Amino acid sequence: MTRYHFSSLLLAAAGLTGSVMAQCSGTFPTVSFKADILNTPFLIGDGLGTYVDQEQNAQVHTLSAFNIWAFRPITKPYKAIRSMTVNLTQPAGDGAVNLGSITNSKAEFHAFHHLGPAGADGLRPITRPNDAPEGSSLAERVEIWVYIRNIPHLLIFGHLWPKNTCAPGNGTSVWPGQEATTTATLVRTGDVLEFSVPPGSIGRLWNYKNTRTPVNLGLYYFDFRVRAYPK
Repeated sequence: MTRYHFSSLLLAAAGLTGSVMAQCSGTFPTVSFKADILNTPFLIGDGLGTYVDQEQNAQVHTLSAFNIWAFRPITKPYKAIRSMTVNLTQPAGDGAVNLGSITNSKAEFHAFHHLGPAGADGLRPITRPNDAPEGSSLAERVEIWVYIRNIPHLLIFGHLWPKNTCAPGNGTSVWPGQEATTTATLVRTGDVLEFSVPPGSIGRLWNYKNTRTPVNLGLYYFDFRVRAYPK
């Protein structure tokens, strides 16, 4: 295990790299997971069963966050096998439009549990989902990544832990209007983690082509359930 006084793990959870300013701290061993997308009308698995870390070129693990990448090249041939479907079919206002059903091998799911206040060292401690209290708590930020015309788009739930708070060198940490979105629930039962927002929940979609000036694409009705357990 390594103690990090910078946000490289947060960058990894977002599929990004680069040097950043010191902001946050925590101890994060990589823990391989399996995950089931418990299909809702809006987030749907590919019908191939459980997503398993390091199998079928998928990656499922916890670092500072819980992460699913449907496709991360692992074994040759580097072929996309797994995917997810994101339905952006129910605009909820603020300029959103029906973008239809999007099936992506590049789709990602990232769930962050808690970012505490700054300590005496000036760093904000991260509590990863594995270390959440037993029972129900919050996933302070959930990001669902989907690529539209090969451009990354983020559907974000929650406002308590803005994206890039721990990575100011990586992109903006100002995400206006996120307070209008639903904060997800995390239920930890032993080693099993379940992340969800109920029907009627709202996420905000961002075009993330420019990480400094993401474009707000409005609010969408959405729900999801994802259950994860160690591999």
